[in-house]
Amino acid sequence: MPHKLEEVLNLLKNGKYEVTLHAKQRMALRNVSHADVRNCGRTGTAIENDEKIKVTGLDCDQEELSLICVYEDGVILITVF
Repeated sequence: MPHKLEEVLNLLKNGKYEVTLHAKQRMALRNVSHADVRNCGRTGTAIENDEKIKVTGLDCDQEELSLICVYEDGVILITVF
């Protein structure tokens, strides 16, 4: 896995990410907590497509969770599903 993708997973699992307004709204709508995002970073895999990075892992209830983020001076969470 390229260094950038490993860094994204590491930042997510350590809670070192910014959340856009859209992501905050989607997290509330889908009952996704910051603990879920961290667990997704811990259990997930990351792939890059264009400028966006998709992380797919498990939430705290062991259900699949996907995150879309970008990496610009840290991780910016764009949306969750």
